[in-house]
Amino acid sequence: MRSIRRQLTVSLLLGFALLLGGGGALIYLLSRSALYSQFDARLRSEALTIVTFTRQEPDKGVDVDFSDRYLREFDDEVGTRFFQLARLDGKIVEVSDSLGDTRLPHTAGTLEQPAYWNLGLPNGRPGRAVSFVFVPRSKGEDRRYHDPNFKLSLVVAGDRRELARTLASLRMTLLVGGAVSLLGTLGLVRWTVRRGLYPLNHLAHQAAAIDASRLETRFPLQQMPAELRPICERLNELLERLQQSFERERRFSADVAHELRTPIAELGSLAEVALKWPAEDGETKTAFANTLAAALQMEGIVNGLLAISRCEAGKQPTVREPVEVAGLVGELWQPHAGNARDKELSVTIDVPAEARVVTDRALFGSILTNLFSNAVEYTPPKGTIRIRHHSGEDYWSLAVGNTVGNLRPDDLPHLFHRFWRKDTARSTPEHSGLGLAVAKAFADAVDLCLSAELDEPNTLNLTLQPARPMENRAAPERADAGPDSAKEGAHVNRSPQREPT
Repeated sequence: MRSIRRQLTVSLLLGFALLLGGGGALIYLLSRSALYSQFDARLRSEALTIVTFTRQEPDKGVDVDFSDRYLREFDDEVGTRFFQLARLDGKIVEVSDSLGDTRLPHTAGTLEQPAYWNLGLPNGRPGRAVSFVFVPRSKGEDRRYHDPNFKLSLVVAGDRRELARTLASLRMTLLVGGAVSLLGTLGLVRWTVRRGLYPLNHLAHQAAAIDASRLETRFPLQQMPAELRPICERLNELLERLQQSFERERRFSADVAHELRTPIAELGSLAEVALKWPAEDGETKTAFANTLAAALQMEGIVNGLLAISRCEAGKQPTVREPVEVAGLVGELWQPHAGNARDKELSVTIDVPAEARVVTDRALFGSILTNLFSNAVEYTPPKGTIRIRHHSGEDYWSLAVGNTVGNLRPDDLPHLFHRFWRKDTARSTPEHSGLGLAVAKAFADAVDLCLSAELDEPNTLNLTLQPARPMENRAAPERADAGPDSAKEGAHVNRSPQREPT
């Protein structure tokens, strides 16, 4: 399992190790360069001293006044310094006593740019040498015999054991210091990571304490670091949605029990009366009629809830086909026209004859039936109902508007909730409060958007339109027409469950 703490610790340690290693290597290289430059400067200084005491004599003679007898470094017993002066043809002019019978290799160089290199000394120790070619100077009367083309080669070598020991000590110091620093860094990194992740661990403990009975808990944003605030905001929003969902489920359970209690009580009362006081034939017919009405009321509630559950689970089958809106609206309005006339409602249907949409005809019809039933039922007497269709190049909308009495804007979010009614009188045999909830579920199932808007003066508009505007521009063939209909894999159950509840 991946761990943020482990990943941060390893990453920081690797980063510090690279920094320490790089810094140590840089320090070592700079120190080595400085020590070698100091060593080379001393060799060159000694070589220049020998050049100073070297003179050119007539007939290409050479006089060397430099004596190494009193310089312990050039002693044949100690042997930490060596020099060799020779002509360009290889003939030796002068060598140090420490060199004995051995000879030093020569590398071309000049006074301005001497050549430096490491080598093994005659005594077997590691050494370093400087070499260059120069023209000996002339002095006094010998200047008239001075030959500028007469050159000598000089090599001066020195023992570099002390330099090697110094560099080895520096390497060891850097390695030990780096190891100690890395160990200290490990403890610091672990402490820093633990301290830095404490708010995240605290957040995890807070989240672990939240259950279904504590959904009102919210994460305090002010106490959280800036990096965790977006997460806490999203978690608070999630808890808000969960709390609302749980409250809806609790209300739903209470509403179902309330809605079913009345018809069940009626059935029980009718059965008890029929058993205690056997009725005459006419009264028996009335009792059975009442029993049937109560049973149909419960069936309507159950069918509505099942339809909503199918849609929410994505198991509602659909068949898309071109639908003539005007004909379907006229057909579905007829069952409600009588009730509208009884209430003296002013009804206007403004749907062009050429209006067509591509959708599931049965579900689309059930949505319209519920919208018409809701409009007729809740429009006050002598009110107004208007059914309008608008269309454009890439959209269409069908709106059912009706005047309302005491509906307010803050009631609109509850219109599509199950069992919600503005009126506090809960239950009637004709309506269970599921009509708009079923219509909303069917609309979602066929990718339609059903929305509510309250206009002045006191007009409720329920608008149905595509959730994706471009979806209905082209009218495909009926999915259930012809031999290829089986490829669609969809069959619509056109049962009465889609009638208004």
